[in-house]
Amino acid sequence: MPLLMKTPKIFLAWTVLSTALVLGACTPQIRDNGSFLNKAEATVKRALDSGAADFAPVELRQAREKLAQARGEYDAGSESAARWTAAEGAITGRLARFKTLAARKRQAVHQTRVELDRMRRELLHETP
Repeated sequence: MPLLMKTPKIFLAWTVLSTALVLGACTPQIRDNGSFLNKAEATVKRALDSGAADFAPVELRQAREKLAQARGEYDAGSESAARWTAAEGAITGRLARFKTLAARKRQAVHQTRVELDRMRRELLHETP
């Protein structure tokens, strides 16, 4: 006689555990409510708010297109594809934002150099 049948507590525990595992494996997967799309859209919005329309318009357009594609894939029931496409859109949105920040820093450096040159000429009594 097997060991499980000899001890009622072990048999009961084994039955409950195996039933729970079978029921857990058979339950349908719950579909995400699209929160990953909202996060990706927020990333692209941050890029837009930082001025990407002026400094990184190509990347901003690509990010928006990826998000629209991801939304379509999600609506069509292809959540896995939508996740990948939304991630691509979010990454492209981050790129647009960082390009914008870099361009703004370059502008600030340029302005600082112009001001330093003006001050140097003033100190040395040079004329422009």
